[in-house]
Amino acid sequence: MGKKPRKPNRFKDATKALSQDLISEIQKIYDDAMECLQNSNFDEAVKILEPGIQHLKKVNACYFDDIFQMLMWADYFKANVSGYAIDNINLYYPYGYALVETGEIEKAEGIFRKALEINPCNIHARFELVQIFIGQKNFEAAKQELQKAYPFIYRSEDLAHFYRNYGYIFTEQELFDAAIAAYIVSFSYADDAGAEKASNELGYIESIIGKEIQEPDVEQIELLAEKYNFPLGASEDVLRLAAEHYQECIDDNDEDFAEYFSDIYRDLVGDDDEEENIDEG
Repeated sequence: MGKKPRKPNRFKDATKALSQDLISEIQKIYDDAMECLQNSNFDEAVKILEPGIQHLKKVNACYFDDIFQMLMWADYFKANVSGYAIDNINLYYPYGYALVETGEIEKAEGIFRKALEINPCNIHARFELVQIFIGQKNFEAAKQELQKAYPFIYRSEDLAHFYRNYGYIFTEQELFDAAIAAYIVSFSYADDAGAEKASNELGYIESIIGKEIQEPDVEQIELLAEKYNFPLGASEDVLRLAAEHYQECIDDNDEDFAEYFSDIYRDLVGDDDEEENIDEG
């Protein structure tokens, strides 16, 4: 995907609820905590993050990771983007992750909910809730979180992860036909690491059922998706939004930002699919 462009003029009214100095302080806390998480030093990450969490209690606006998250939120909730900002200050997500790793699952669930209050489009916080519910064998709650995540998925690797989550849930429920379908769909969006995970899970299913998997065709997958209530492909609203803003940028001769929206669209539909034309999106 292309580089993230500057904020275009039509978003100039987006404001910040926190001072820039405080945002910089929170960003440093975030960076230090992420270094601890990457080194599996989870207890230290919790200690670093807890003071920063106090700052976030002052937040009364949404803070999004990038422009497209803000646009999805505004489109989905029919809200005005004025008064919302693009800054990665969401310490709740790494804090929740660290709490999971230290075994404080109940507290982590509440923290991930807080992460979603600040950024309702935070797919990774939503996926962490899915994992918590899977661990509790509460598969219906996990599916509900996946349904809430779906309208805000705009990267192919996240869509692949979405389908792998369904595959894992269906496997645990011994709904192997649905699990196989979900893993097969995930391949369309996965990077190499994601494809390997899906392949391993399919191998696990083969070991349980004692025979080689017969890959379902498109029609069979569609029937299974309908039967087990999971969507196929990227959200039409997400594709529409990317296409609309792409066209606006083309009309404004804003080539950098047009490329940004084009990258989002083509990442979801596939660069090699010549029938999918963003100009007709």
